[in-house]
Amino acid sequence: MDVTLARASIEPGKADRLREWYAELHDREDEVVEMLQHEGV
Repeated sequence: MDVTLARASIEPGKADRLREWYAELHDREDEVVEMLQHEGV
């Protein structure tokens, strides 16, 4: 599943936390896909 963020404003000082969150989503991709399918996304 490919997901692309086209544009978003990032609050000052929040970029590192966002990168950590993206890394976690990547590491847990199977769980993320399963959850999204369960939610009907």
